[in-house]
Amino acid sequence: MATAQDWGAELGDHSGTTIRVQSIADPFIDAFDQVSPGFTALTGADVTLDSFGYDPLHEKQILSCSQGSDEYDVLFIDGIWVGEFAEAGCLDPVEGRVAETSADVIAMDDYIDSFKGQAVWDGQLQCLPIAGYWHMLHYRKDLFAQHGLEVPQTFDELMEVARFFAEDDGDPDVAGMAMNFQRGSAAGQQFFEWIYSAGGKPWESNYPGSDDPYADQTPLLNSPEAVEMIEFFKAMVPYGPPGVEQFAWDERANAFTQGKVAMINNWSVRTPLFTDPDISKVTDAFDVAMFPHADGASPVPPVGGWIMCLNAYGQQKDAAWDFMKWFASPEVHRTSFSPVARRAVIRPCRTPRSLPRSLGFRRSMSRPKQHGRKVARATR
Repeated sequence: MATAQDWGAELGDHSGTTIRVQSIADPFIDAFDQVSPGFTALTGADVTLDSFGYDPLHEKQILSCSQGSDEYDVLFIDGIWVGEFAEAGCLDPVEGRVAETSADVIAMDDYIDSFKGQAVWDGQLQCLPIAGYWHMLHYRKDLFAQHGLEVPQTFDELMEVARFFAEDDGDPDVAGMAMNFQRGSAAGQQFFEWIYSAGGKPWESNYPGSDDPYADQTPLLNSPEAVEMIEFFKAMVPYGPPGVEQFAWDERANAFTQGKVAMINNWSVRTPLFTDPDISKVTDAFDVAMFPHADGASPVPPVGGWIMCLNAYGQQKDAAWDFMKWFASPEVHRTSFSPVARRAVIRPCRTPRSLPRSLGFRRSMSRPKQHGRKVARATR
């Protein structure tokens, strides 16, 4: 691995340059301002960041691409957008730059495969993975213990436990389950988060383990499994907090942080918020478990994350690439990033305060493709 002394030979002198970065306003980006001065100290380049909500970011980036804008040098995009952006010519693929960079700095074989794959399109490495997310069931272990409940394993058990907390636990301030019901990307993403655990798939050839997920994109949005899952979502609404119909990622996480809900499904990027005593009322009172599943199906917890890309229309790509490889390096990520995509940061875990403390969560990080871990059956 490169040391601080090694960077002097790896990075150029970019004095007088300002590298502009465009990103999602997710919690992981909080570390950006902390680490970026380190790049300035090494290269002389200033680094600025503009962050946006999920849908506004996508709209701005696609519009800028269509206009050939060089306003931003580095684009953080959702891994699921890579095909759209690559096909539209928005990205300058980094595969050639990676081949010319020291393996100690890039270390592509150090990336977890499921996250590395998000940066690849049409067989070519388009970007660098920088943030890996797992989607898990988060639950209040103190409340479950208080009422003698066990963690739900199936959708039916999940609904029964959610109903109990919403109606029968004697605490009107704690709802059962908060999910993404907000119209648009929040509810749309939720469909894809759950459909595999419902025993279905969004398109004919798109399923875990498929040899060619894009071979047959016949939509299956009205399959029996999909319809049954949407009916399950609808039935869960009364067991959520007031206004849950407008909840998206932040709202469901905030409700859990404030102790207003017994369970949420949640991307791991927000899990460290629950352990922060300055903002959380549930610091030691929660745990995580594998995603529930429909009867007869297996749990398939989704993985996601963000990738860092060179703007195809950028005018200072060498400086931008220097920033990218420095920012994505294990050295920088080990310092302050929590939703990591690298094995070097996870093993051994050297960021205990920023990573979720649950043993179940750490197991899931090391085995993202494993299905069917047994969790206890709800007893009420």
